Amino acid sequence: MTKNETYINFIVDELRKGNIKYTDVSLVFFSKFKVSEPTFVKYWNTANQRYTNELQAIESEKTALYSESQLQAAKDEIADDIETKKAATIA
Repeated sequence: MTKNETYINFIVDELRKGNIKYTDVSLVFFSKFKVSEPTFVKYWNTANQRYTNELQAIESEKTALYSESQLQAAKDEIADDIETKKAATIA
C-alpha cells in the first residue's frame, strides 16, 4: 500500500469511527504522520469523497433490500388472500 493510500485509509477509518470533524481528525492525523496541512487537506478531501461514496452505496443496498422485502410481503399477502378465498369457496 502506498503512503497516499495509507493516509487516505487512516482518515476514512476515523470517519467510520464517527470522528468527522476536520480539526479532530487532523489532530489525530498530525500526531501520527508528518505531512504539511495542504497535503492533509488533499487527503482529507479524497477520503471524504470515498467515505461519501461508501455511505451512498450502503444506503442504495439498504433501499434495495427494503424494496425487496416489501415486495415479498405484498406477494405473501396476495397469496394468503387467494388461499382464504379458495378455502371460503370450498366450504
